[in-house]
Amino acid sequence: MKGYLTARGKIVLSDYREYMNFNLFRGKFSRLIRGFVIFAVVLACLLVLLAGLQMQSTLLVLAAGIALLCFCMFFYLLRRTVKQTCLKRKPFLYATHEVHCGGNGLIYSILYDPEHNPQKLPDSQQDHLYESFFRVYETGGFFYFYPDKKSAIILPKRNMTLQDGQRLRTLLQKELGDRFVRCI
Repeated sequence: MKGYLTARGKIVLSDYREYMNFNLFRGKFSRLIRGFVIFAVVLACLLVLLAGLQMQSTLLVLAAGIALLCFCMFFYLLRRTVKQTCLKRKPFLYATHEVHCGGNGLIYSILYDPEHNPQKLPDSQQDHLYESFFRVYETGGFFYFYPDKKSAIILPKRNMTLQDGQRLRTLLQKELGDRFVRCI
């Protein structure tokens, strides 16, 4: 594979957290949809709460309070799950990640740091053709390459120059067509 772009760096905890949050609501309008849903649910609960207070209905006040509590618990548990998952992936986060993008695909390498790799995970390298990707997303700070629906190769834009990011975007638009989605 002829070299087109090389990005090398570490995936830090906040990168992985952002990926997990993105992965929950990925898509072109993910932030807009997520914000609208959160706003609508909170507004509906507050309106039911106000109506219950105005009508002096304990049942409505209780139902709205429980709904708001459940909504808050959902986000608390989501945040806790993300944190636990990130801590389990500690060797992955301390590893050096290298992505070489070429004319027909990319090579993804993980070089583990021996100090933070108690399980002695071996370094790995994966080759992916562009045609085999399920989808590739570009956000404000990342490229997420999804070889399948469940996992992604995370490429932070801070690991490349602005020109390299533009070259990669052009290449991905050409190679992937509709499977390349910009979420900016």
